[in-house]
Amino acid sequence: MADQNEFAYDDFGLDAEFTAFRTGLMEHVVPPGPDAVRSTVRHRRRVATTTGVALALVLVVGPVAGYAALNRPSPPTPGPAVTSEPTVSPTPSVSPTPSPTPSASGTPAAPDGKISKTDLLSARVTLPAWRSTAAEWCVTKNVRLDDDPKMKHPSLVTLLHGDVDDDGADETVTLLTCPIEDGSSTQQVVVFDRDGAGNIVTLGQVMNTGAGIDQIMGIQFEDSGAVRAQVGDIPDCCVVPKEWSQKQWRSFRWNGSEFTQTSGPESFGPNPLFTDLRVVSASRVTFTENPSDPVWGMRHGSVTVKIRNAGSTASKTVRLTLNFGTGVLRHEGNGWSACTKVSNTASVPANMLFCDLAPLRPGEERTLVLGLGNSAAQPDSGTATAELSNRQVVENEEFVVPDSNDRNNRAEFQFG
Repeated sequence: MADQNEFAYDDFGLDAEFTAFRTGLMEHVVPPGPDAVRSTVRHRRRVATTTGVALALVLVVGPVAGYAALNRPSPPTPGPAVTSEPTVSPTPSVSPTPSPTPSASGTPAAPDGKISKTDLLSARVTLPAWRSTAAEWCVTKNVRLDDDPKMKHPSLVTLLHGDVDDDGADETVTLLTCPIEDGSSTQQVVVFDRDGAGNIVTLGQVMNTGAGIDQIMGIQFEDSGAVRAQVGDIPDCCVVPKEWSQKQWRSFRWNGSEFTQTSGPESFGPNPLFTDLRVVSASRVTFTENPSDPVWGMRHGSVTVKIRNAGSTASKTVRLTLNFGTGVLRHEGNGWSACTKVSNTASVPANMLFCDLAPLRPGEERTLVLGLGNSAAQPDSGTATAELSNRQVVENEEFVVPDSNDRNNRAEFQFG
């Protein structure tokens, strides 16, 4: 019985506890009815509204954030972590040889224009124009230079090197020559270089003969980059003594497109050896026969020739030469006594006569009346010439001194 009462007491206690729990909860439980329905509806509306707003925000904010992400600049790449002290690379035991750089500015190095004589003579080059009196074999296109100045072809006389265009590399300076018919030559100074492919090209012409320059004796290269040329006013060759030529040094520089003279004289003054001899006039010659002449067919006549020194320098020996072109001529009469020397059959052809005269002072004029004998019956008439020349003997050899105006040294006259 005691156990049953104990169990009964326990059941009563549990019932009391449940009763108290229910009583406490009932204050918070809403019974079914309109109030419960309204409360449930309000709760559901709040849930639906909150869900719609959230969905709208997702639809609007999502694309905007996407576009912003696309247009946003990329953040800088983070640099390497910097420690408190830099790491020092070890010094190599042998310094490596650096590769050659084109230049301090990064531009390509200029081609090496230092061309050897062998390479230049074996190349085909284009030359600047020669002077207008050059012979037809003095060509300029596709030229292979010769090394013999006596050949009828452009030839190399002198070759030297120097940086003429201030590009840091040497070019090749040359003196070229080409012979002409009278035994002299035409010359020019030309600079050659190489292009980027290593081909030999012509940089430009420094100078050439002409315009009062008849000879280029030599060339030099100056440390300043200028090319110097020694020039003369008469050919320094052939049968002309070197002492007769006036010589000058003239310097030329490259200006980026051509060579221009930068120092030295620009022209020659009057050569002290030159003068201006003129044949002022020569009269017609009429040959007639002399009945008492023992030589059958001999005809006689005379010519009056007026000559003058129109220059400012006294002449050397003056020679007057008469050229009839045909026939057999001889001297006659006293007029030839003014001559210091006359021709003979051994010195000139039979149809020519000459008379050497004492020097003429500047402005001096002389008139000569020279008797002539002509033993040839034919031709009966024709045209003859009277010509003056200025002559000087040097070391027992006779030379013709150039005339300052050789266009008036000669006059024609008729005979018959």
